Amino acid sequence: MTMAGSAGAGLVAALALNLIYRRIQSEWPQNYFSLTDYWSHVKALVPSRYIVFRFGPIVLVGIFGVRQMDALDWPVWPFAAVTFLVHAGATSLRAVWRIMRFRRSDERRGPLLVLHLVTSAAVAACLAAAMLVGDRLSALVPDLESIRDEIWAALLGSMLTFAFIRSTRAPQRTLAEIVATQRRRIGPELLSYARRAAAENGLDADVVETVLLVESIQRPQWFRRLEGLKGILFRSGSYGIMQVQAQRPIGDRASIDLALEIHHEAFRTPSQPDSGHYAPVSSQLRRYNGSPAFLELADDVHGEVYLPW
Repeated sequence: MTMAGSAGAGLVAALALNLIYRRIQSEWPQNYFSLTDYWSHVKALVPSRYIVFRFGPIVLVGIFGVRQMDALDWPVWPFAAVTFLVHAGATSLRAVWRIMRFRRSDERRGPLLVLHLVTSAAVAACLAAAMLVGDRLSALVPDLESIRDEIWAALLGSMLTFAFIRSTRAPQRTLAEIVATQRRRIGPELLSYARRAAAENGLDADVVETVLLVESIQRPQWFRRLEGLKGILFRSGSYGIMQVQAQRPIGDRASIDLALEIHHEAFRTPSQPDSGHYAPVSSQLRRYNGSPAFLELADDVHGEVYLPW
């Protein structure tokens, strides 16, 4: 009975995790995100935020569950095992199965398999860490009886906290602010290099910088460094700030040079229709990157930042 109860608690914990991740779900970094995908944008800013959003809830739920198992004198390992199998089975391990079955000819198959297998291992490590530190943190974790006694106070406090956050939270950043932040992170030297290289090749520097900014938003520097490490095992892939396909890892400047060489048609000055209105750059960038989120963001960045109104 105690093992069955522990396993049942693990099932509840896994379902709770799935509900949490449904609330903050995103397909990044497997796919590009749009500016309306708030959680993906938050996670992409710095690696620490990605780690907290992806693994923080697992650690907290694990520690709480271990505390309750100890209080009930139930074995901990069935709880941890079921939590891992159900949660990972519905997320990263399910993704591994889908890749193995449906992406046999996809050149990204190997890197994606590594990503999801590493994620599964990290989930297991989080639960193992919860088992190790659960006893040490028992004083900080309430037991079920305390939770029952305080539930109404907690509900009232949650409503008040929610109302406070809604009334005081900062508004979401505008596109112009996001672009300004990316320019600072990229640095004036690399921006100048890209614009100079565009001019030397008779290409539109504004379009080149648009792509550079959009790819930098989607693939920040910390992520590009991980891609370089991935290149140790899987040489071919998208590299550098321009996320251009290469047979080996390359740096940001090399990616700019290669992108201008093999995608020069994408960086021509956008044509202007007879009406004189702005022609979206997405039409000429479609061959560069066919992601709908990339093309939408490219139009927004180019239209808001570079058009003289």
